[in-house]
Amino acid sequence: MRSRSFSWTVAALLASALAWTSVSHVVRKRSRTPDILVVVVDSLRADHLPGGGYSRSTAPFLDRWAADAGVFREAYTHGTQTRIAMASLFTGSLPTLHRVRDVKVVRGNGRSDAVSPRLVTWAESLRDAGYETWGYSANVNVSEKFGFAHGFTRWSQHQSDDPAILATDFLKQLRDRAARNPDAPLFAYLHFNGVHSPYFAPPPYDKAFPAPPGRRVWASYHHGVTANDLAFTVAQYDGAILYQDKVLSETLPAWESAVGVRPRVTLFLADHGEEFQDHGGLGHGSTVYRELAHVPLIVKAPGVKAGVHDEPVAYADVHRLVLDLAGAAVTDVARGRPYAQWTSAEPTLYTESSDGVAGLRWGTWLLERPRDHPRRAAFYDRRTDPRELNPLHEKAQLRELQARMDQIVSRDGRVADDLGTPARVELDSEMAERLHALGYVGNP
Repeated sequence: MRSRSFSWTVAALLASALAWTSVSHVVRKRSRTPDILVVVVDSLRADHLPGGGYSRSTAPFLDRWAADAGVFREAYTHGTQTRIAMASLFTGSLPTLHRVRDVKVVRGNGRSDAVSPRLVTWAESLRDAGYETWGYSANVNVSEKFGFAHGFTRWSQHQSDDPAILATDFLKQLRDRAARNPDAPLFAYLHFNGVHSPYFAPPPYDKAFPAPPGRRVWASYHHGVTANDLAFTVAQYDGAILYQDKVLSETLPAWESAVGVRPRVTLFLADHGEEFQDHGGLGHGSTVYRELAHVPLIVKAPGVKAGVHDEPVAYADVHRLVLDLAGAAVTDVARGRPYAQWTSAEPTLYTESSDGVAGLRWGTWLLERPRDHPRRAAFYDRRTDPRELNPLHEKAQLRELQARMDQIVSRDGRVADDLGTPARVELDSEMAERLHALGYVGNP
C-alpha cells in the first residue's frame, strides 16, 4: 500500500518558494528559449473546478492563476486510464499506435504494456534540443518501469500521494539548479496523485465540504453504494482537490517568480477524469464518456492567447505545443496540430478505456464502441444529450462515424505493426501490489 506520510507540509513548500525567489534574482538572462513546466493532476474532473462551473470552491488559487492564461474548456484525453493517456501525451501518438492497453493486473499474469523505446518521447526530443529534462511522478503507472523515463536527465519516483512531498522535492531541485546557474533551458514534468482514489484529503481538507456520514468508495468493484456513500466520497474528492490547490498556490508562484531568467511556460492539465456513477460506475478507465474523457487544460505561454477558448483540443495537440514552443523536433507518428491550427483544423478526439472501449468525438457527435467488436456501436448527440446518456442508432450517421474511426484505426495500425508497439515488461510482486492498491485489477 502507498505511503500516507504527513512529514512534509505546505509550510515547507512556502519556505522553499521564498528561498527559490531570493536565489532567482542572481540568475542572468541568457536566452528567450523558454523553461517549460507541465503539471498533471491525476483523476481531476474538469467540471469539478470553479472554472468549469462547479458550485464548490475547490480550487480558488487555480481560478485566480488562470485569469491571465489560456483556458481550454473543451480539452480531451486520449485515454481514460493513466498509462494509456500519458503514453499519448509523451509521444503525441494515439492509443491505436502506441498500443499501451494491457494495464491491469490479472492473477497469474506477470506482464504488462509499456511505452516502446522505438517511440520518441517529448523528453527525448527536448533533450536533443538542448534541454535539461526532469520528471517527477507519484503514480506508479508513470514510471521508469513502463518506459516514461526515456529522455529525462532526472527522474524522481514518489511513493506518497501527498502532493506537498513531490512539490517540495521539485522546488528544492529548482533552487539548487538556480545556484548552479546552468546554460540549458529546463523542461519539468510533475505528476501529482493526491486526487486519485482513495482521494488524499488530510485535515482540515477532509471536512472542507459538508457531506452525510458514509463510506469512501471507489472503483467499479465496490457494491451496495448508497446515496450517502456517494455524497461522502465526492466531498472527500473535492477536499483532495482543495488540498492540491493549496500546494499549487506555493509551487506555481515559485516557478514563475524568477527574475532575469528565461521566459516561463506553464501547462496545467489532468490525465483523465473520475466517474461518480454518471454512467453507473466509480473511478476511471471503464468508459470513454465525458466525465472521464474531458480534462482541464490551462496554458500560460508566449503566443497563447489569454482568456476562455471553446475550440476542441486533444492531448496530441498539447504534445505538439510543448515541442513547438521549445523549437524541438516533432516525430512522424505525432498526431498533434500546430497551435495556429487549433481554431481551424479539425482535431482527432479519439479516446480509449482500459476496458477495451473506443470513442471518437467529431463535431457534436460521440461514437462509442467496443474495440474488439466495432459493429456493437452507438452514438450520441451532445447538443441535445450533453451527459451522453441516450444512445442513437440512425444508420447513415452511424456509418459516417464508423468510417472516420476505421480510418484512424487502419492508418495507425499499419505504423504500429511496423514499430512492434507496445513494449512488454515483467511485473514483480511489489509492482503488482502497488497497481492493485490503485485499483488496476483485472478479472481473476
